[in-house]
Amino acid sequence: MASLVVVDDDNGIRELFRQLLERAGHKVFTSRTIQGLYSIMEENNVEIVLLDVHLPDGRGDQILSELIARDPHLHVIIITGDLSVETAVSATRNGAFDYLTKPFTADTLQHVVNQALSSRKNMISRVASERTTPRLPASKRLVGSSPEICEVNLLIDRIAATPSTPVLITGESGTGKEMVAQTIHEMSSRRDQPLIKVNCSAIPRSLIEAELFGHERGAFTDAKITRKGLFELADGGTIFLDEIGELDILVQPKLLRILEDRTITRIGGEKPRQVDIRVVAATNRDLQKMVARKEFREDLYFRLAVMTMHMPPLREHPEDIERLANLFLQEKCIELGKKVSGFSEEVLAFFRDYRWPGNVRELKNMVERLIILTDSDKIQADHDALQRYCFQYPDLTESSRGSAGPISVPRARLASPASQEINKATTEVDRGEEILSLEEMEKRYLRVVIRQLNFNKTHCAQKLGISRSTLQRKLAAYGLDEWVDSSRGDGGGQKTEDGDEEE
Repeated sequence: MASLVVVDDDNGIRELFRQLLERAGHKVFTSRTIQGLYSIMEENNVEIVLLDVHLPDGRGDQILSELIARDPHLHVIIITGDLSVETAVSATRNGAFDYLTKPFTADTLQHVVNQALSSRKNMISRVASERTTPRLPASKRLVGSSPEICEVNLLIDRIAATPSTPVLITGESGTGKEMVAQTIHEMSSRRDQPLIKVNCSAIPRSLIEAELFGHERGAFTDAKITRKGLFELADGGTIFLDEIGELDILVQPKLLRILEDRTITRIGGEKPRQVDIRVVAATNRDLQKMVARKEFREDLYFRLAVMTMHMPPLREHPEDIERLANLFLQEKCIELGKKVSGFSEEVLAFFRDYRWPGNVRELKNMVERLIILTDSDKIQADHDALQRYCFQYPDLTESSRGSAGPISVPRARLASPASQEINKATTEVDRGEEILSLEEMEKRYLRVVIRQLNFNKTHCAQKLGISRSTLQRKLAAYGLDEWVDSSRGDGGGQKTEDGDEEE
Protein backbone atom coordinates (compact mmCIF):
# COMPACT_ATOMS: atom_id res chain seq x y z
CA MET A 1 0.00 0.00 0.00
CA ALA A 2 1.23 3.48 -0.88
CA SER A 3 0.19 7.02 0.01
CA LEU A 4 -0.72 8.95 -3.17
CA VAL A 5 -2.10 12.38 -4.11
CA VAL A 6 -4.14 12.98 -7.27
CA VAL A 7 -4.03 16.64 -8.35
CA ASP A 8 -6.51 17.54 -11.10
CA ASP A 9 -9.08 20.30 -11.53
CA ASP A 10 -11.60 17.87 -13.03
CA ASN A 11 -13.81 16.44 -10.26
CA GLY A 12 -14.72 13.38 -12.34
CA ILE A 13 -11.05 12.53 -13.05
CA ARG A 14 -10.11 12.89 -9.39
CA GLU A 15 -12.95 10.60 -8.28
CA LEU A 16 -12.16 7.98 -10.95
CA PHE A 17 -8.48 7.91 -9.95
CA ARG A 18 -9.41 7.66 -6.28
CA GLN A 19 -11.65 4.67 -6.86
CA LEU A 20 -9.16 2.82 -9.07
CA LEU A 21 -6.21 3.37 -6.70
CA GLU A 22 -8.13 2.64 -3.47
CA ARG A 23 -9.38 -0.58 -5.06
CA ALA A 24 -5.70 -1.55 -5.45
CA GLY A 25 -5.16 -0.96 -1.71
CA HIS A 26 -3.56 2.50 -1.77
CA LYS A 27 -4.32 5.46 0.49
CA VAL A 28 -5.45 8.28 -1.79
CA PHE A 29 -5.68 12.04 -1.20
CA THR A 30 -7.09 14.42 -3.83
CA SER A 31 -6.67 18.13 -4.57
CA ARG A 32 -7.69 20.47 -7.38
CA THR A 33 -4.90 23.01 -6.70
CA ILE A 34 -1.15 23.20 -6.12
CA GLN A 35 -1.68 24.85 -2.74
CA GLY A 36 -3.94 22.00 -1.73
CA LEU A 37 -1.16 19.55 -2.67
CA TYR A 38 1.33 21.45 -0.49
CA SER A 39 -1.07 21.31 2.47
CA ILE A 40 -1.48 17.55 2.09
CA MET A 41 2.30 17.07 1.91
CA GLU A 42 2.77 19.14 5.07
CA GLU A 43 0.73 16.69 7.14
CA ASN A 44 1.30 13.33 5.43
CA ASN A 45 4.16 11.20 4.21
CA VAL A 46 3.25 11.26 0.51
CA GLU A 47 5.03 8.76 -1.74
CA ILE A 48 3.58 9.42 -5.22
CA VAL A 49 1.90 12.45 -6.81
CA LEU A 50 -0.24 12.13 -9.94
CA LEU A 51 -0.05 15.72 -11.19
CA ASP A 52 -2.02 17.41 -13.95
CA VAL A 53 -0.22 20.08 -15.99
CA HIS A 54 -2.99 22.71 -16.17
CA LEU A 55 -4.25 23.74 -12.71
CA PRO A 56 -6.19 26.79 -11.43
CA ASP A 57 -3.18 28.25 -9.56
CA GLY A 58 -0.31 27.30 -11.89
CA ARG A 59 1.28 24.68 -14.11
CA GLY A 60 2.09 21.31 -12.56
CA ASP A 61 5.17 20.74 -14.72
CA GLN A 62 6.69 24.00 -13.45
CA ILE A 63 6.65 23.09 -9.76
CA LEU A 64 8.58 19.82 -10.09
CA SER A 65 11.81 21.30 -8.71
CA GLU A 66 9.92 22.69 -5.72
CA LEU A 67 8.28 19.33 -5.02
CA ILE A 68 11.60 17.44 -5.19
CA ALA A 69 13.19 20.05 -2.90
CA ARG A 70 10.43 19.37 -0.36
CA ASP A 71 10.92 15.59 -0.62
CA PRO A 72 13.86 14.12 -2.59
CA HIS A 73 12.21 10.67 -2.55
CA LEU A 74 8.89 11.85 -3.98
CA HIS A 75 7.91 10.28 -7.31
CA VAL A 76 5.81 12.52 -9.57
CA ILE A 77 3.80 11.22 -12.53
CA ILE A 78 2.67 13.97 -14.92
CA ILE A 79 -0.87 13.55 -16.34
CA THR A 80 -2.27 15.63 -19.21
CA GLY A 81 -4.33 15.40 -22.35
CA ASP A 82 -2.05 17.49 -24.58
CA LEU A 83 1.52 16.63 -23.54
CA SER A 84 4.02 17.72 -26.19
CA VAL A 85 7.40 16.06 -26.67
CA GLU A 86 9.16 19.18 -25.41
CA THR A 87 7.02 19.31 -22.26
CA ALA A 88 7.58 15.60 -21.60
CA VAL A 89 11.38 15.91 -21.95
CA SER A 90 11.44 19.02 -19.75
CA ALA A 91 9.31 17.36 -17.08
CA THR A 92 11.56 14.30 -16.99
CA ARG A 93 14.68 16.44 -16.68
CA ASN A 94 13.13 18.39 -13.81
CA GLY A 95 12.47 15.27 -11.80
CA ALA A 96 9.23 13.67 -13.05
CA PHE A 97 9.34 9.88 -12.79
CA ASP A 98 7.03 9.30 -15.78
CA TYR A 99 4.07 10.78 -17.61
CA LEU A 100 0.65 9.55 -18.78
CA THR A 101 -1.30 10.98 -21.69
CA LYS A 102 -5.08 10.90 -21.53
CA PRO A 103 -6.91 8.70 -22.25
CA PHE A 104 -5.24 5.64 -20.70
CA THR A 105 -6.45 2.35 -19.25
CA ALA A 106 -6.67 1.33 -15.61
CA ASP A 107 -3.97 -1.30 -16.25
CA THR A 108 -1.61 1.36 -17.59
CA LEU A 109 -2.20 3.51 -14.52
CA GLN A 110 -1.53 0.58 -12.15
CA HIS A 111 1.62 -0.37 -14.06
CA VAL A 112 3.13 3.11 -13.85
CA VAL A 113 2.21 3.48 -10.17
CA ASN A 114 3.78 0.08 -9.35
CA GLN A 115 6.96 1.05 -11.21
CA ALA A 116 7.14 4.31 -9.23
CA LEU A 117 6.69 2.43 -5.94
CA SER A 118 9.45 -0.04 -6.82
CA SER A 119 11.79 2.78 -7.83
CA ARG A 120 11.07 4.68 -4.62
CA LYS A 121 11.71 1.61 -2.47
CA ASN A 122 15.06 1.01 -4.16
CA MET A 123 16.01 4.67 -3.71
CA ILE A 124 15.19 4.56 0.01
CA SER A 125 17.15 1.32 0.45
CA ARG A 126 20.22 2.92 -1.15
CA VAL A 127 19.93 6.06 0.97
CA ALA A 128 19.35 4.06 4.15
CA SER A 129 22.35 1.80 3.50
CA GLU A 130 24.57 4.88 3.15
CA ARG A 131 23.31 6.36 6.44
CA THR A 132 22.86 3.24 8.55
CA THR A 133 24.08 -0.33 9.07
CA PRO A 134 24.05 -2.38 5.82
CA ARG A 135 21.26 -4.89 5.61
CA LEU A 136 22.17 -8.59 5.77
CA PRO A 137 20.27 -11.48 4.17
CA ALA A 138 17.65 -12.90 6.52
CA SER A 139 17.66 -16.61 7.38
CA LYS A 140 13.97 -16.77 8.46
CA ARG A 141 15.05 -18.82 11.50
CA LEU A 142 17.93 -18.63 13.92
CA VAL A 143 20.27 -21.59 13.52
CA GLY A 144 20.23 -24.06 16.38
CA SER A 145 18.29 -26.91 17.94
CA SER A 146 18.93 -26.16 21.61
CA PRO A 147 15.94 -25.40 23.87
CA GLU A 148 17.17 -21.81 24.21
CA ILE A 149 17.20 -21.12 20.45
CA CYS A 150 13.95 -23.04 19.89
CA GLU A 151 12.32 -20.78 22.48
CA VAL A 152 13.68 -17.68 20.71
CA ASN A 153 12.38 -18.90 17.33
CA LEU A 154 8.95 -19.57 18.82
CA LEU A 155 8.81 -16.06 20.26
CA ILE A 156 9.87 -14.61 16.89
CA ASP A 157 6.91 -16.40 15.26
CA ARG A 158 4.49 -14.91 17.78
CA ILE A 159 5.90 -11.37 17.53
CA ALA A 160 6.06 -11.40 13.73
CA ALA A 161 2.34 -12.18 13.64
CA THR A 162 1.58 -8.85 15.34
CA PRO A 163 1.54 -5.75 13.09
CA SER A 164 3.27 -3.05 15.14
CA THR A 165 4.01 -4.16 18.70
CA PRO A 166 7.31 -2.62 19.94
CA VAL A 167 10.04 -5.13 20.80
CA LEU A 168 13.07 -4.84 23.10
CA ILE A 169 15.86 -7.38 22.53
CA THR A 170 18.45 -7.78 25.29
CA GLY A 171 21.62 -9.81 25.49
CA GLU A 172 25.39 -9.67 25.38
CA SER A 173 27.24 -8.26 22.41
CA GLY A 174 27.50 -10.70 19.53
CA THR A 175 24.54 -12.91 20.45
CA GLY A 176 22.53 -12.12 17.29
CA LYS A 177 20.15 -9.34 18.33
CA GLU A 178 20.30 -7.72 14.88
CA MET A 179 19.50 -11.04 13.20
CA VAL A 180 16.45 -11.42 15.45
CA ALA A 181 15.20 -7.96 14.46
CA GLN A 182 15.68 -8.73 10.80
CA THR A 183 13.94 -12.10 11.09
CA ILE A 184 10.95 -10.49 12.81
CA HIS A 185 10.69 -8.01 9.93
CA GLU A 186 11.09 -10.63 7.19
CA MET A 187 8.40 -12.86 8.72
CA SER A 188 5.93 -10.02 9.33
CA SER A 189 3.35 -8.40 7.05
CA ARG A 190 5.83 -5.52 6.66
CA ARG A 191 8.35 -7.69 4.78
CA ASP A 192 7.88 -5.78 1.50
CA GLN A 193 8.48 -2.41 3.16
CA PRO A 194 11.80 -0.87 4.32
CA LEU A 195 13.85 -2.23 7.20
CA ILE A 196 16.00 0.64 8.48
CA LYS A 197 18.83 -0.21 10.89
CA VAL A 198 20.21 2.53 13.13
CA ASN A 199 23.21 2.21 15.44
CA CYS A 200 22.40 4.79 18.10
CA SER A 201 25.99 4.89 19.35
CA ALA A 202 27.46 5.52 15.88
CA ILE A 203 25.67 8.82 15.18
CA PRO A 204 27.11 11.92 16.89
CA ARG A 205 24.83 13.49 19.48
CA SER A 206 24.75 16.74 17.52
CA LEU A 207 23.31 14.91 14.47
CA ILE A 208 21.13 12.20 15.98
CA GLU A 209 17.90 14.25 16.05
CA ALA A 210 18.23 15.39 12.42
CA GLU A 211 19.11 11.85 11.32
CA LEU A 212 16.15 10.26 13.07
CA PHE A 213 13.46 12.90 12.54
CA GLY A 214 14.65 14.86 9.48
CA HIS A 215 14.63 18.62 8.92
CA GLU A 216 12.94 21.25 6.82
CA ARG A 217 14.81 23.43 4.37
CA GLY A 218 16.29 26.40 6.21
CA ALA A 219 15.88 24.82 9.64
CA PHE A 220 19.58 25.56 10.30
CA THR A 221 22.58 26.93 8.42
CA ASP A 222 23.42 23.87 6.32
CA ALA A 223 19.82 22.76 5.74
CA LYS A 224 19.70 23.73 2.07
CA ILE A 225 17.07 21.10 1.23
CA THR A 226 14.35 19.26 3.10
CA ARG A 227 15.59 15.90 4.31
CA LYS A 228 13.53 13.01 5.56
CA GLY A 229 14.61 11.37 8.79
CA LEU A 230 15.13 7.64 9.19
CA PHE A 231 11.71 7.21 10.81
CA GLU A 232 10.04 8.61 7.68
CA LEU A 233 12.21 6.44 5.45
CA ALA A 234 10.99 3.43 7.44
CA ASP A 235 7.32 4.38 6.97
CA GLY A 236 5.30 1.22 6.40
CA GLY A 237 8.15 -0.98 7.58
CA THR A 238 10.40 -1.54 10.58
CA ILE A 239 13.08 0.56 12.24
CA PHE A 240 15.74 -1.24 14.30
CA LEU A 241 17.38 0.91 16.97
CA ASP A 242 20.54 -0.91 17.99
CA GLU A 243 22.30 0.09 21.22
CA ILE A 244 19.21 2.01 22.35
CA GLY A 245 20.87 2.54 25.73
CA GLU A 246 23.22 5.03 24.06
CA LEU A 247 20.39 7.27 22.81
CA ASP A 248 20.75 10.80 24.13
CA ILE A 249 18.41 11.50 27.05
CA LEU A 250 17.28 14.73 25.32
CA VAL A 251 16.15 12.83 22.21
CA GLN A 252 14.24 10.15 24.12
CA PRO A 253 10.99 12.20 24.54
CA LYS A 254 10.62 12.40 20.74
CA LEU A 255 11.01 8.63 20.45
CA LEU A 256 8.38 8.22 23.16
CA ARG A 257 5.99 10.37 21.15
CA ILE A 258 6.46 8.18 18.07
CA LEU A 259 5.66 5.08 20.09
CA GLU A 260 2.59 6.67 21.63
CA ASP A 261 0.90 8.42 18.69
CA ARG A 262 2.93 7.39 15.61
CA THR A 263 3.83 10.97 14.64
CA ILE A 264 7.11 12.75 14.00
CA THR A 265 7.94 16.44 13.62
CA ARG A 266 10.94 17.44 11.53
CA ILE A 267 13.43 19.97 12.87
CA GLY A 268 12.12 23.35 11.76
CA GLY A 269 8.69 21.90 11.04
CA GLU A 270 5.46 22.80 12.74
CA LYS A 271 2.98 20.08 11.79
CA PRO A 272 3.39 16.49 12.97
CA ARG A 273 3.45 13.74 10.34
CA GLN A 274 1.93 10.30 10.66
CA VAL A 275 4.25 7.30 10.27
CA ASP A 276 3.30 3.63 10.26
CA ILE A 277 6.24 1.71 11.69
CA ARG A 278 7.24 -1.04 14.08
CA VAL A 279 10.07 -0.12 16.46
CA VAL A 280 12.50 -2.87 17.44
CA ALA A 281 15.21 -1.86 19.90
CA ALA A 282 18.23 -3.76 21.21
CA THR A 283 20.76 -3.26 23.98
CA ASN A 284 23.50 -5.07 25.85
CA ARG A 285 23.07 -2.71 28.80
CA ASP A 286 20.76 -3.05 31.81
CA LEU A 287 18.09 -0.47 31.03
CA GLN A 288 16.38 -0.94 34.39
CA LYS A 289 19.56 0.11 36.18
CA MET A 290 19.88 3.04 33.78
CA VAL A 291 16.31 4.06 34.64
CA ALA A 292 17.19 3.95 38.36
CA ARG A 293 20.21 6.20 37.66
CA LYS A 294 18.04 8.62 35.61
CA GLU A 295 20.07 7.81 32.48
CA PHE A 296 17.07 6.38 30.60
CA ARG A 297 13.45 7.51 30.73
CA GLU A 298 11.20 5.12 32.64
CA ASP A 299 8.18 5.82 30.42
CA LEU A 300 10.22 5.13 27.30
CA TYR A 301 11.51 1.88 28.76
CA PHE A 302 7.99 0.59 29.42
CA ARG A 303 6.82 1.61 25.93
CA LEU A 304 9.74 -0.20 24.29
CA ALA A 305 9.44 -3.30 26.45
CA VAL A 306 5.90 -4.27 25.46
CA MET A 307 7.53 -7.46 24.18
CA THR A 308 10.99 -8.38 25.45
CA MET A 309 13.33 -11.06 24.18
CA HIS A 310 16.60 -12.15 25.75
CA MET A 311 19.28 -13.61 23.50
CA PRO A 312 21.23 -16.27 25.42
CA PRO A 313 25.04 -16.16 25.28
CA LEU A 314 26.64 -18.93 23.21
CA ARG A 315 28.08 -20.60 26.32
CA GLU A 316 24.52 -21.34 27.47
CA HIS A 317 23.68 -23.39 24.38
CA PRO A 318 26.97 -25.12 23.45
CA GLU A 319 25.13 -27.88 21.58
CA ASP A 320 24.59 -25.35 18.75
CA ILE A 321 28.28 -24.47 18.38
CA GLU A 322 29.23 -27.21 15.90
CA ARG A 323 26.24 -26.53 13.67
CA LEU A 324 26.93 -22.79 13.68
CA ALA A 325 30.63 -23.38 12.97
CA ASN A 326 29.82 -25.55 9.95
CA LEU A 327 27.33 -22.98 8.66
CA PHE A 328 29.94 -20.21 8.93
CA LEU A 329 32.48 -22.52 7.29
CA GLN A 330 30.23 -22.96 4.24
CA GLU A 331 29.45 -19.24 3.98
CA LYS A 332 33.05 -18.07 4.36
CA CYS A 333 34.46 -20.70 1.99
CA ILE A 334 32.17 -19.35 -0.74
CA GLU A 335 33.09 -15.77 0.12
CA LEU A 336 36.84 -16.45 0.28
CA GLY A 337 36.95 -18.89 -2.63
CA LYS A 338 38.45 -21.73 -0.59
CA LYS A 339 37.57 -25.43 -0.33
CA VAL A 340 37.57 -26.64 3.26
CA SER A 341 35.38 -29.60 4.17
CA GLY A 342 35.25 -29.39 7.96
CA PHE A 343 37.04 -29.30 11.31
CA SER A 344 39.23 -31.83 13.07
CA GLU A 345 37.92 -33.35 16.30
CA GLU A 346 40.53 -31.41 18.28
CA VAL A 347 39.26 -28.12 16.88
CA LEU A 348 35.65 -29.06 17.64
CA ALA A 349 36.64 -30.07 21.18
CA PHE A 350 38.25 -26.66 21.67
CA PHE A 351 35.10 -24.98 20.34
CA ARG A 352 33.00 -26.92 22.87
CA ASP A 353 35.32 -26.09 25.80
CA TYR A 354 35.85 -22.40 25.04
CA ARG A 355 33.27 -20.06 26.61
CA TRP A 356 33.05 -17.58 23.69
CA PRO A 357 32.92 -14.21 25.45
CA GLY A 358 32.30 -12.62 22.03
CA ASN A 359 29.45 -15.10 21.42
CA VAL A 360 28.29 -16.00 17.90
CA ARG A 361 30.14 -13.06 16.35
CA GLU A 362 33.43 -14.29 17.84
CA LEU A 363 32.78 -17.83 16.58
CA LYS A 364 32.13 -16.51 13.08
CA ASN A 365 35.33 -14.45 13.14
CA MET A 366 37.30 -17.42 14.47
CA VAL A 367 36.07 -19.66 11.64
CA GLU A 368 37.01 -17.05 9.04
CA ARG A 369 40.47 -16.68 10.59
CA LEU A 370 41.02 -20.45 10.54
CA ILE A 371 39.89 -20.75 6.90
CA ILE A 372 42.37 -18.07 5.85
CA LEU A 373 45.22 -19.75 7.74
CA THR A 374 44.58 -23.34 6.60
CA ASP A 375 46.10 -24.89 3.49
CA SER A 376 44.44 -28.31 3.76
CA ASP A 377 40.93 -29.58 3.07
CA LYS A 378 40.18 -29.76 6.80
CA ILE A 379 40.85 -27.21 9.55
CA GLN A 380 43.35 -28.69 12.00
CA ALA A 381 45.08 -26.87 14.84
CA ASP A 382 46.33 -27.80 18.29
CA HIS A 383 45.06 -26.24 21.49
CA ASP A 384 47.89 -23.73 21.86
CA ALA A 385 47.46 -22.46 18.31
CA LEU A 386 43.71 -22.09 18.77
CA GLN A 387 44.32 -20.27 22.06
CA ARG A 388 46.45 -17.72 20.20
CA TYR A 389 43.70 -17.19 17.64
CA CYS A 390 41.19 -16.19 20.35
CA PHE A 391 40.56 -12.54 21.01
CA GLN A 392 42.31 -11.20 24.09
CA TYR A 393 39.99 -9.51 26.58
CA PRO A 394 41.80 -7.23 29.02
CA ASP A 395 39.12 -7.26 31.68
CA LEU A 396 39.12 -10.04 34.27
CA THR A 397 35.40 -10.59 34.73
CA GLU A 398 33.74 -13.96 34.40
CA SER A 399 30.99 -12.54 32.21
CA SER A 400 33.42 -11.38 29.52
CA ARG A 401 36.12 -14.04 29.71
CA GLY A 402 36.17 -17.45 28.06
CA SER A 403 37.25 -20.41 30.16
CA ALA A 404 39.96 -21.26 27.66
CA GLY A 405 41.52 -17.88 28.39
CA PRO A 406 43.06 -16.75 31.68
CA ILE A 407 40.91 -17.53 34.71
CA SER A 408 39.21 -14.58 36.37
CA VAL A 409 40.09 -13.47 39.89
CA PRO A 410 36.89 -12.49 41.73
CA ARG A 411 38.46 -10.63 44.62
CA ALA A 412 35.28 -10.29 46.67
CA ARG A 413 35.23 -14.08 47.11
CA LEU A 414 38.85 -14.41 48.29
CA ALA A 415 38.33 -14.07 52.03
CA SER A 416 39.54 -17.47 53.29
CA PRO A 417 43.04 -17.91 54.80
CA ALA A 418 44.12 -20.10 51.90
CA SER A 419 43.50 -17.19 49.48
CA GLN A 420 45.82 -14.69 51.15
CA GLU A 421 48.42 -15.21 48.44
CA ILE A 422 46.07 -13.90 45.74
CA ASN A 423 44.82 -11.03 47.90
CA LYS A 424 48.42 -10.03 48.48
CA ALA A 425 49.21 -10.19 44.77
CA THR A 426 46.22 -8.07 43.72
CA THR A 427 46.90 -5.55 46.48
CA GLU A 428 50.47 -5.22 45.26
CA VAL A 429 49.22 -4.51 41.76
CA ASP A 430 46.86 -1.80 43.07
CA ARG A 431 49.77 -0.17 44.92
CA GLY A 432 52.08 -0.38 41.93
CA GLU A 433 54.59 -2.47 43.91
CA GLU A 434 54.52 -5.40 41.49
CA ILE A 435 53.05 -5.93 38.05
CA LEU A 436 52.22 -9.59 37.49
CA SER A 437 51.53 -11.17 34.14
CA LEU A 438 48.12 -12.72 33.64
CA GLU A 439 49.81 -16.11 33.40
CA GLU A 440 51.46 -15.66 36.81
CA MET A 441 48.15 -14.51 38.32
CA GLU A 442 46.41 -17.52 36.83
CA LYS A 443 49.10 -19.90 38.10
CA ARG A 444 48.86 -18.52 41.65
CA TYR A 445 45.08 -18.65 41.59
CA LEU A 446 45.08 -22.25 40.36
CA ARG A 447 47.36 -23.25 43.24
CA VAL A 448 45.05 -21.57 45.77
CA VAL A 449 41.79 -22.98 44.42
CA ILE A 450 42.94 -26.56 43.98
CA ARG A 451 44.51 -26.55 47.47
CA GLN A 452 41.22 -25.25 48.93
CA LEU A 453 39.40 -28.14 47.25
CA ASN A 454 41.80 -30.80 48.59
CA PHE A 455 43.42 -31.30 45.19
CA ASN A 456 40.21 -32.66 43.68
CA LYS A 457 40.50 -31.73 40.00
CA THR A 458 36.90 -32.53 39.17
CA HIS A 459 35.60 -30.18 41.86
CA CYS A 460 38.15 -27.56 40.87
CA ALA A 461 37.04 -27.60 37.21
CA GLN A 462 33.42 -27.28 38.28
CA LYS A 463 34.13 -24.33 40.58
CA LEU A 464 36.11 -22.55 37.88
CA GLY A 465 33.42 -23.18 35.26
CA ILE A 466 35.74 -25.02 32.88
CA SER A 467 36.00 -28.59 31.61
CA ARG A 468 38.29 -31.07 33.33
CA SER A 469 40.38 -31.46 30.17
CA THR A 470 40.95 -27.69 30.07
CA LEU A 471 42.05 -27.75 33.72
CA GLN A 472 44.45 -30.62 32.96
CA ARG A 473 46.01 -28.61 30.12
CA LYS A 474 46.45 -25.56 32.33
CA LEU A 475 48.05 -27.57 35.15
CA ALA A 476 50.47 -29.15 32.68
CA ALA A 477 51.27 -25.80 31.06
CA TYR A 478 52.24 -24.31 34.44
CA GLY A 479 54.08 -27.41 35.69
CA LEU A 480 51.53 -27.96 38.46
CA ASP A 481 50.27 -31.41 37.44
CA GLU A 482 52.99 -33.38 39.28
CA TRP A 483 52.55 -31.20 42.38
CA VAL A 484 48.81 -31.86 42.37
CA ASP A 485 49.22 -35.62 41.84
CA SER A 486 51.79 -35.93 44.63
CA SER A 487 49.76 -33.75 46.99
CA ARG A 488 46.66 -35.87 46.58
CA GLY A 489 48.38 -38.63 48.49
CA ASP A 490 48.87 -36.28 51.47
CA GLY A 491 45.33 -36.15 52.70
CA GLY A 492 43.76 -35.02 49.41
CA GLY A 493 41.11 -36.85 47.41
CA GLN A 494 41.77 -40.58 47.02
CA LYS A 495 42.24 -42.01 43.56
CA THR A 496 39.89 -44.57 42.11
CA GLU A 497 41.14 -47.40 39.93
CA ASP A 498 40.93 -45.26 36.77
CA GLY A 499 43.02 -42.49 38.36
CA ASP A 500 40.25 -39.97 38.99
CA GLU A 501 39.35 -38.67 42.45
CA GLU A 502 36.41 -40.01 44.34
CA GLU A 503 33.58 -37.49 44.70
